[in-house]
Amino acid sequence: MSALAMPEQRIPVWRLPHLTLSFRMMSGALVASVLATAVCAGGAFLTAGTPGVLSSLLGSVAVIAFLGGGSPVHLAAMGQGSQQAVGVVLISYVSRVAMLGLVLLALGPGRSHWEPVPPVLAASVVVTCIAWIAGLIGTNLRSNVPVYDTEYTRVPEGGE
Repeated sequence: MSALAMPEQRIPVWRLPHLTLSFRMMSGALVASVLATAVCAGGAFLTAGTPGVLSSLLGSVAVIAFLGGGSPVHLAAMGQGSQQAVGVVLISYVSRVAMLGLVLLALGPGRSHWEPVPPVLAASVVVTCIAWIAGLIGTNLRSNVPVYDTEYTRVPEGGE
């Protein structure tokens, strides 16, 4: 090893930049979703009583479970840093939303021992999805991660 070479430093996996950002984004999405769940449950209690609160909680918890369950895919994709990573994340979102719809359809009226209140269930699903995505976007905007700005390196005279 030459005198100018730096020794290789091991960085714990949870300290890698893309993982740190991902954990912050997921926590921001979770906080926004929990707040949306509380608002939806309160509104459902006022409009539909206890069955409305249960419907609202079912919809919100299902959304948080399905959207939060994709965080391993996001972690893997963020480590790649390529255009393909964006495609993987988008396909992951679409497939999880489709699975969420199938689960909620299976728990719909007449298909289980519990009768949900469909308008409340649908409203809580939509509001929680919007809150999740808004939490992701808001956290990402506050993270100040440079995407296009790079350090300017002067090209030496005479070419590369």
